[in-house]
Amino acid sequence: MNYKTYIMTITKIITTVLITMTTLSAFAQYTGGQGRGDHMAQSLPLIMSVEKHEQPQAGIITLYPVPARQMLNIKLNPETEAEKVIKIQMFDPWGKEVITYQSHVKQIPVQNLASGVYFLRFTFTSGPPQIFKIMVAKT
Repeated sequence: MNYKTYIMTITKIITTVLITMTTLSAFAQYTGGQGRGDHMAQSLPLIMSVEKHEQPQAGIITLYPVPARQMLNIKLNPETEAEKVIKIQMFDPWGKEVITYQSHVKQIPVQNLASGVYFLRFTFTSGPPQIFKIMVAKT
């Protein structure tokens, strides 16, 4: 293995470890530091894939494309009415709120955000909030 390949391999490993640590840290924050999250299993539908999706996938709320580069599109399932969404919040991996909307929107601009993992929290007039994990990538 030459020096350049070695450095690239080490960089990939470090990046993977950092992403895992920040994701676990954010999850621990959302689960009250318990780390298990058993009580939240029903309210944590996460988008775990980093594959590129041009079309929305089925679910209560669909976010696409994954990863988002300029705009993150939001599509509600027909059973989920836009009037029921009262707040949308986006958090960085450290729990800092970076974007807030007080009603439903169809797109969120993400071009000014750093590449990485973010969490979107949808608050409804009734029922538990829904939290989604998304990826933002620079072009």
